[in-house]
Amino acid sequence: MSNKLGRGLDKLFAGAKAKVEAAEAAPVVEAPKAPTVVVQPAGGEPARIPLSKIDPNPWQPRRDFRADELDDLVTSLRENGLLQPVTLRRRADRFEIIAGERRVRAARLLEWTSIPALVREADDREMLQLAILENLQRSDLNPMDVAAAYRRLMEEFRLTQEEVSKKVGSSRSQVANTLRLLDLQAEIRVMLSKGEITAGAGRALLAFDDPRRRLELARQVVAGSLTVRQLEELAQSTRKPSVRPPGPRPSAPDIVELGNSIARAIGMKVAIRGNADRGTMTIRYGDKRQLDALWRAFSTKPVPKPRPIDEDEDDTIVT
Repeated sequence: MSNKLGRGLDKLFAGAKAKVEAAEAAPVVEAPKAPTVVVQPAGGEPARIPLSKIDPNPWQPRRDFRADELDDLVTSLRENGLLQPVTLRRRADRFEIIAGERRVRAARLLEWTSIPALVREADDREMLQLAILENLQRSDLNPMDVAAAYRRLMEEFRLTQEEVSKKVGSSRSQVANTLRLLDLQAEIRVMLSKGEITAGAGRALLAFDDPRRRLELARQVVAGSLTVRQLEELAQSTRKPSVRPPGPRPSAPDIVELGNSIARAIGMKVAIRGNADRGTMTIRYGDKRQLDALWRAFSTKPVPKPRPIDEDEDDTIVT
């Protein structure tokens, strides 16, 4: 992830990691009973909060917690202890998770009764923003979770795409492209959530207006019969070409003959643009000798009279 995301979480947890590493050098082994809540000291030391008093983050953008990743975290906690405290906010006599929901889940699987935590004040917007930051830094959110989180920030807190991009450390175009994935039909959104197709594939599918065609192509990508690159090339070919202004109509025969007559008379290339009423004639010469010859031609020879021309004829170019 970007350095901006890293700096955001570094500020949030500044100094906490070192303190917890020193205090938690060995795995946490708790007694069966729930310990008493320890109020966090003014110096910012982590408090030990009973897991029985911790509730999930109601603004958690992540919908899917993979069992294999949770198992890996359980193993890490068992062997190394908790190296970074979770972050909570107080709600009456209970607490809600700001960041660290997977760590709380893993601790419960290990039957811990409490967990080190930093308790801080946070409103609903901060709850959502910090949860997004934590998950994005660890690449834990699938594209649809990210898109849904961006939309919640915009709809529930009335933020613009530009404001969302600044808060989460992404470009505005990346936020916009991610939000567009929400326009895909449900079947394809499920594929994105499960990681069966990538966000790039999802964006390429948006180029196809027919939902049935989108789903057919998505299934081909999942089956491996169509690569994302091939899908992107196919999407590019379906886009409407830019409309070019129509070129000049075929030259009228009389205008062509007039230009040819003048060209033969002076021995140079001639271009005529216009019709019988008005236009321009361009004569190209290659050196001073031809320029002198052109002067002599117009000085001593009359220009051939044009044949009758239909007044409705279009412009022409003769070379």
